[in-house]
Amino acid sequence: KGSKELTGSPPLLRPLHGKSEVEQWSDMYTVTSQISLTVRREDDGVPVVCEVDHPAVKDLQTKHYLDVMYKPQIRVSQILPASGPTREGDLLDLLCQVEGKPEPTDTTWFRVDDEMPAHVIVSGSNLHISSLNKSDNGTYRCEASNEVGKSFVDYMLYVYDPLTTLPPPTTTAIIPTSTAASGQSEDWISAVLFTLGEALVWL
Repeated sequence: KGSKELTGSPPLLRPLHGKSEVEQWSDMYTVTSQISLTVRREDDGVPVVCEVDHPAVKDLQTKHYLDVMYKPQIRVSQILPASGPTREGDLLDLLCQVEGKPEPTDTTWFRVDDEMPAHVIVSGSNLHISSLNKSDNGTYRCEASNEVGKSFVDYMLYVYDPLTTLPPPTTTAIIPTSTAASGQSEDWISAVLFTLGEALVWL
């Protein structure tokens, strides 16, 4: 990908990873040049230009656009929950995004380590679970294929316990009071209950 100039001159014209042939007919030459490139999917649509440098012509060139075929590239995105861990009762929504050339003809979701739960809804590239529970724990795979090959990406689902709100804890304090001036013994009276406030416990 990008721009690279490959130069040469008869009778030795050697482009990168290529070969050339020169034939002489009287005072005329026929030059044939071949080039071999290692391409990636990012090179699809990139032009390869062959240009001739000769006193009789100016800017004589021909252009060929690379047509690169590649197997599907897959990315799984968690749409919901938008952030934080997946907990019991949460809604889970996964999106499988697929790109390939030629266009992938088959995109499927399935569970790797067990059967797909009955409450899981698969709609095209989306996988949807309305209310998660611990039985949903496992590996879910999005797989796609085209004429070039097959690819897949795994999503590991672990369902955590739901958030729990505990009742406010209380404690009792003992406060001593002295009545030495009147000669009476010390009395111990119970104090008021102190509310410490609500506490959230994250499991």
